[in-house]
Amino acid sequence: MQHNSTIRRGAMVVVTAIVVNVVTLAIALIIFGAGGFDPFGVAPVAIATGVGAVGGLVVYAGCQRLFGSAADRWFMIIAVVAAVLSLITLQQAATFPGATTPRLAVLGLMHLLTAAVVIGGLVDWEHV
Repeated sequence: MQHNSTIRRGAMVVVTAIVVNVVTLAIALIIFGAGGFDPFGVAPVAIATGVGAVGGLVVYAGCQRLFGSAADRWFMIIAVVAAVLSLITLQQAATFPGATTPRLAVLGLMHLLTAAVVIGGLVDWEHV
């Protein structure tokens, strides 16, 4: 995989993940309302999603350097583990004012959607 191709795909992954999560947030706001729940804002969702997606891109680039032809397989393993571990942060979010089970479920869904977009957009499925 060429460096420029990875950067191009990475940029698309970051933008796509942000759009997917902002749309998910919009739907959740219509259904559940914000109710003073701080994570349910466009800025926090866009920033957290962007940081997570860029982090995934950095890990993917590292896997390409370290693992060569096995990079996609290793990245997928690392990304899935990271996505599952990211759900631990929902325990902290549960202490925020306005936190409800449905709102926390939406946050968890957004974590998993970000992972799906990052993995789906970066992995060359012919090499997995």
